Amino acid sequence: MMKLNMVYPNRKSSLQTFGGNAGDSANSIAAWQPESELAQLQTEVFAVTGVKVSADDPIMAVLVIQKRDMQAYTAELTRRQDEQQEIFLADFKMQAQEVCQAAENLAKQQQQIVNTVLKANSDYLESMENKLLGSVAVKIRNQNQNEQQMFISNLKKSLLLFGCVFLVVQVVLLTLFAVLFK
Repeated sequence: MMKLNMVYPNRKSSLQTFGGNAGDSANSIAAWQPESELAQLQTEVFAVTGVKVSADDPIMAVLVIQKRDMQAYTAELTRRQDEQQEIFLADFKMQAQEVCQAAENLAKQQQQIVNTVLKANSDYLESMENKLLGSVAVKIRNQNQNEQQMFISNLKKSLLLFGCVFLVVQVVLLTLFAVLFK
Protein backbone atom coordinates (compact mmCIF):
# COMPACT_ATOMS: atom_id res chain seq x y z
CA MET A 1 0.00 0.00 0.00
CA MET A 2 1.43 3.30 -1.05
CA LYS A 3 0.76 6.61 0.73
CA LEU A 4 0.36 9.68 -1.41
CA ASN A 5 2.44 12.71 -0.62
CA MET A 6 0.27 15.85 -0.59
CA VAL A 7 3.18 18.12 -1.56
CA TYR A 8 4.57 15.81 -4.24
CA PRO A 9 1.71 13.48 -5.22
CA ASN A 10 3.83 11.38 -7.62
CA ARG A 11 6.46 10.68 -4.96
CA LYS A 12 6.37 8.01 -2.29
CA SER A 13 6.11 9.17 1.31
CA SER A 14 9.32 9.92 3.14
CA LEU A 15 8.98 6.84 5.32
CA GLN A 16 8.87 4.58 2.28
CA THR A 17 11.60 6.48 0.47
CA PHE A 18 14.09 6.13 3.29
CA GLY A 19 12.92 2.76 4.48
CA GLY A 20 11.83 4.06 7.86
CA ASN A 21 15.33 3.72 9.29
CA ALA A 22 15.53 6.27 12.09
CA GLY A 23 19.03 5.14 12.99
CA ASP A 24 20.49 6.45 9.75
CA SER A 25 21.72 9.95 10.73
CA ALA A 26 21.47 11.47 7.29
CA ASN A 27 17.89 10.32 6.84
CA SER A 28 16.72 10.43 10.48
CA ILE A 29 14.92 13.79 10.14
CA ALA A 30 12.99 12.65 7.10
CA ALA A 31 12.19 9.37 8.79
CA TRP A 32 10.29 10.89 11.72
CA GLN A 33 9.23 14.25 10.25
CA PRO A 34 6.14 14.48 7.99
CA GLU A 35 7.23 15.57 4.54
CA SER A 36 4.71 18.39 4.33
CA GLU A 37 6.22 19.94 7.46
CA LEU A 38 9.74 19.56 6.06
CA ALA A 39 8.65 21.02 2.75
CA GLN A 40 7.05 23.92 4.58
CA LEU A 41 10.28 24.58 6.52
CA GLN A 42 12.34 24.37 3.34
CA THR A 43 10.00 26.87 1.67
CA GLU A 44 10.17 29.24 4.63
CA VAL A 45 14.00 29.08 4.74
CA PHE A 46 14.20 29.74 1.02
CA ALA A 47 11.66 32.61 1.21
CA VAL A 48 13.53 34.35 4.04
CA THR A 49 17.17 33.68 3.14
CA GLY A 50 17.15 32.67 -0.51
CA VAL A 51 19.14 29.55 0.41
CA LYS A 52 17.84 26.18 -0.70
CA VAL A 53 18.13 23.44 1.94
CA SER A 54 17.43 19.74 1.52
CA ALA A 55 15.40 17.51 3.81
CA ASP A 56 18.55 15.72 5.06
CA ASP A 57 20.42 18.96 5.85
CA PRO A 58 21.44 19.05 9.57
CA ILE A 59 20.00 22.57 9.93
CA MET A 60 16.59 21.04 9.27
CA ALA A 61 16.89 19.08 12.54
CA VAL A 62 17.59 22.34 14.40
CA LEU A 63 14.70 24.07 12.64
CA VAL A 64 12.33 21.20 13.41
CA ILE A 65 13.37 21.23 17.07
CA GLN A 66 13.00 25.02 17.24
CA LYS A 67 9.64 24.86 15.52
CA ARG A 68 8.38 22.20 17.90
CA ASP A 69 9.75 24.10 20.88
CA MET A 70 7.99 27.23 19.64
CA GLN A 71 4.78 25.26 19.14
CA ALA A 72 5.09 23.82 22.65
CA TYR A 73 5.87 27.29 24.04
CA THR A 74 2.93 28.78 22.14
CA ALA A 75 0.64 26.00 23.37
CA GLU A 76 1.84 26.52 26.96
CA LEU A 77 1.48 30.29 26.65
CA THR A 78 -2.02 29.86 25.24
CA ARG A 79 -2.90 27.46 28.06
CA ARG A 80 -1.61 29.92 30.68
CA GLN A 81 -3.47 32.80 29.04
CA ASP A 82 -6.63 30.70 28.99
CA GLU A 83 -6.17 29.90 32.69
CA GLN A 84 -5.55 33.57 33.50
CA GLN A 85 -8.55 34.56 31.44
CA GLU A 86 -10.73 32.01 33.27
CA ILE A 87 -9.47 33.33 36.62
CA PHE A 88 -10.07 36.90 35.49
CA LEU A 89 -13.55 36.05 34.25
CA ALA A 90 -14.38 34.27 37.51
CA ASP A 91 -13.18 37.30 39.52
CA PHE A 92 -15.00 39.63 37.15
CA LYS A 93 -18.21 37.62 37.53
CA MET A 94 -17.97 37.79 41.33
CA GLN A 95 -17.29 41.52 41.26
CA ALA A 96 -20.03 42.06 38.69
CA GLN A 97 -22.46 40.15 40.90
CA GLU A 98 -21.45 42.29 43.86
CA VAL A 99 -21.87 45.46 41.80
CA CYS A 100 -25.25 44.27 40.50
CA GLN A 101 -26.35 43.41 44.04
CA ALA A 102 -25.20 46.82 45.26
CA ALA A 103 -27.08 48.49 42.39
CA GLU A 104 -30.23 46.54 43.27
CA ASN A 105 -29.87 47.53 46.92
CA LEU A 106 -29.33 51.14 45.89
CA ALA A 107 -32.45 51.03 43.71
CA LYS A 108 -34.45 49.57 46.61
CA GLN A 109 -33.14 52.24 48.98
CA GLN A 110 -33.89 54.93 46.41
CA GLN A 111 -37.44 53.62 46.04
CA GLN A 112 -37.84 53.58 49.83
CA ILE A 113 -36.60 57.17 50.03
CA VAL A 114 -38.96 58.24 47.25
CA ASN A 115 -41.86 56.48 49.00
CA THR A 116 -40.93 58.14 52.32
CA VAL A 117 -40.73 61.58 50.70
CA LEU A 118 -44.04 61.04 48.89
CA LYS A 119 -45.73 59.95 52.13
CA ALA A 120 -44.27 62.92 54.01
CA ASN A 121 -45.48 65.27 51.25
CA SER A 122 -48.90 63.65 51.26
CA ASP A 123 -49.14 63.97 55.05
CA TYR A 124 -47.99 67.59 54.88
CA LEU A 125 -50.49 68.42 52.14
CA GLU A 126 -53.27 66.74 54.08
CA SER A 127 -52.41 68.67 57.24
CA MET A 128 -52.16 71.92 55.28
CA GLU A 129 -55.49 71.14 53.62
CA ASN A 130 -57.08 70.52 57.01
CA LYS A 131 -55.62 73.76 58.35
CA LEU A 132 -56.73 75.64 55.26
CA LEU A 133 -60.20 74.14 55.36
CA GLY A 134 -60.35 74.84 59.09
CA SER A 135 -59.37 78.49 58.66
CA VAL A 136 -61.67 78.87 55.64
CA ALA A 137 -64.52 77.29 57.59
CA VAL A 138 -63.94 79.70 60.48
CA LYS A 139 -63.83 82.65 58.07
CA ILE A 140 -66.98 81.47 56.29
CA ARG A 141 -68.76 80.95 59.62
CA ASN A 142 -67.72 84.43 60.83
CA GLN A 143 -68.75 85.95 57.49
CA ASN A 144 -72.14 84.20 57.65
CA GLN A 145 -72.69 85.42 61.21
CA ASN A 146 -71.76 88.97 60.19
CA GLU A 147 -74.06 88.81 57.17
CA GLN A 148 -76.88 87.41 59.32
CA GLN A 149 -76.42 90.18 61.87
CA MET A 150 -76.37 92.79 59.10
CA PHE A 151 -79.50 91.24 57.55
CA ILE A 152 -81.30 91.24 60.89
CA SER A 153 -80.17 94.80 61.54
CA ASN A 154 -81.36 95.90 58.08
CA LEU A 155 -84.59 93.95 58.57
CA LYS A 156 -85.17 95.68 61.89
CA LYS A 157 -84.55 99.07 60.28
CA SER A 158 -86.83 98.22 57.37
CA LEU A 159 -89.57 96.97 59.71
CA LEU A 160 -89.24 100.05 61.86
CA LEU A 161 -89.40 102.27 58.79
CA PHE A 162 -92.33 100.28 57.42
CA GLY A 163 -94.06 100.52 60.79
CA CYS A 164 -93.51 104.28 60.86
CA VAL A 165 -94.79 104.68 57.28
CA PHE A 166 -97.77 102.48 58.10
CA LEU A 167 -98.53 104.54 61.18
CA VAL A 168 -98.25 107.80 59.20
CA VAL A 169 -100.53 106.40 56.47
CA GLN A 170 -103.11 105.34 59.09
CA VAL A 171 -102.99 108.71 60.77
CA VAL A 172 -103.43 110.42 57.38
CA LEU A 173 -106.29 108.07 56.47
CA LEU A 174 -108.01 108.54 59.81
CA THR A 175 -107.65 112.24 59.49
CA LEU A 176 -109.01 112.10 55.98
CA PHE A 177 -111.98 109.97 57.03
CA ALA A 178 -112.64 112.23 59.94
CA VAL A 179 -112.67 115.29 57.72
CA LEU A 180 -114.80 113.62 55.09
CA PHE A 181 -117.39 112.19 57.42
CA LYS A 182 -117.94 115.11 59.62
